[in-house]
Amino acid sequence: MYRAYLLLFLILFCGCEHTDPPEIADDYGDIYFHIGCYWPDPAQVLDPAIWRCFENVETELLSGFLYLELESSTSLYFCGENLTLRSGISLYDNLIRILTNNKYDCLHITEDKQKGNEFDWVWEEDINTLQIIWRPEDSPHKMITLVIKEEEYNQVVRSVVYYRILGEE
Repeated sequence: MYRAYLLLFLILFCGCEHTDPPEIADDYGDIYFHIGCYWPDPAQVLDPAIWRCFENVETELLSGFLYLELESSTSLYFCGENLTLRSGISLYDNLIRILTNNKYDCLHITEDKQKGNEFDWVWEEDINTLQIIWRPEDSPHKMITLVIKEEEYNQVVRSVVYYRILGEE
């Protein structure tokens, strides 16, 4: 009788065990900071967007109030107030500083179809991931990756921003 119970237990236990192979995560680098993000309900907003994220950040690469909005898969708003960007590309670093110095303002960036320039970004819809890469000439290339969790419309979810210096393994 014990064998029958043991066999039944093993069948049930093994049947409940998670057998899917673990997902292999891309190497986005280390967790850099968390940011609040939400998926706005398209039926309830005047200015449609795929998602919006906001946070006060204080990192080596970026500091100040940061607001990101993906208007469409090819249109990103990089906004904030008193933002300091230290990408190593003086055009972007100075422009962000001037635009957001003691005021809220945005830099509207459309997707560059010729990847590999000084500054690139891409939205990967199938995995809810935004990657931004700065490639300064005289310093290491920097990449941040924002991974936004699925959530119901208008519900803020804490999302992870990863940071990686490219070329370092």
